[in-house]
Amino acid sequence: MGVDPKTYTMPRYQNWSISFQRRLSENMAIDIAYVGNHGTRLIDGRSSAGVYDNMNAGSVLALGANVLGNGFFANGVPNAIATGAGFTTPPYPGFTGTVAQSLRMWPQYRQINWRYFPLGNSHYNALQASFDRRMSHGLQLRVAYTYSRLMNNGSETGLGAGGPPVQNPSDIHSLYSVSSDDVPHIFTFGWIYQLPFGKGKWVGGNSSGALDKFIGNWQISATQTYQSGRPLSITTDNGVLGGLLFNYAKFPNKVGSGLTGTFSDPNGSKTTGAYLNQTGWADPGTLAFGNAPREDASVRGFKYYNEDFSIFKDTHFGESRYVRVQADAGNVFNRVYFCPVDQFWLPNNGNGNFGRTSSQCNIPRRVQVALQVFF
Repeated sequence: MGVDPKTYTMPRYQNWSISFQRRLSENMAIDIAYVGNHGTRLIDGRSSAGVYDNMNAGSVLALGANVLGNGFFANGVPNAIATGAGFTTPPYPGFTGTVAQSLRMWPQYRQINWRYFPLGNSHYNALQASFDRRMSHGLQLRVAYTYSRLMNNGSETGLGAGGPPVQNPSDIHSLYSVSSDDVPHIFTFGWIYQLPFGKGKWVGGNSSGALDKFIGNWQISATQTYQSGRPLSITTDNGVLGGLLFNYAKFPNKVGSGLTGTFSDPNGSKTTGAYLNQTGWADPGTLAFGNAPREDASVRGFKYYNEDFSIFKDTHFGESRYVRVQADAGNVFNRVYFCPVDQFWLPNNGNGNFGRTSSQCNIPRRVQVALQVFF
């Protein structure tokens, strides 16, 4: 475990925005805004700074896997493969590792874990629009829409473990892509409606006494959310490169459409059950880096739709005493939001679960009924 003095650098943010607000009437208004920010020196969860500590530069691959994978000695005598490539003297007496291990900045260690590297940077731009209507004629509502783009190099991992997968240790800046938290479209709709029942209302306007207490003061409220899916990160087998560069991950080549467009069965029991298209990626080769981005904006997970409804009624018995009857329904339409699909790609359909999901990540419809007495 190590602590680099550079890690004490504090993150920096620059924020800017401009908004336009207009009152349409006494109880209605709109708000349109542009919001942007830029973050630098952001702390992320990666525990390695590429070629600065644990990893070898990608240029060492020119030596070939045969040289890099061999040691300096074989059966106590100099290894002809290593010496033929010019590796005749180990980095220190008693060294028993491979040529690849000897090329690391600290060949005497297998792994140095740094904490809290300030290597993250981000850009966020968004158009935000909202419409508000204050309570009038029994209706109050707020409609909001956000169109945004969040780009970064993995800093959304924060202080969590792991951090972004590093493919090319010599070019960690290539990790810059859309963020795993990028959600381009978010639409929310919240409203409260007082049902027109009871004394002075459209229905039962002349009611009084027990009838008015029964049919009057009912209200319905709802919060509805609809948003885009998050980008997926497609990786592939890193076995050979991992032993030569000591990097964390490898991406395949993106060669076609990543989505099948025919997803119907989340468990993959039908031929159209896979969400991702196996032929959308290709093997870049054993000692080559893939061109697929860290997070692929063209390959996103499932959209998220949710509606929560509530109906309640207050029956008053004096100024400060009343009884509230309330029923809450979460995910009232019982929508299913599936967990992210398997994103580990292998050539020749080597991973039969690729592009498939096997579980639900939201809570099914739930209804709660309550009776409250206030006095």
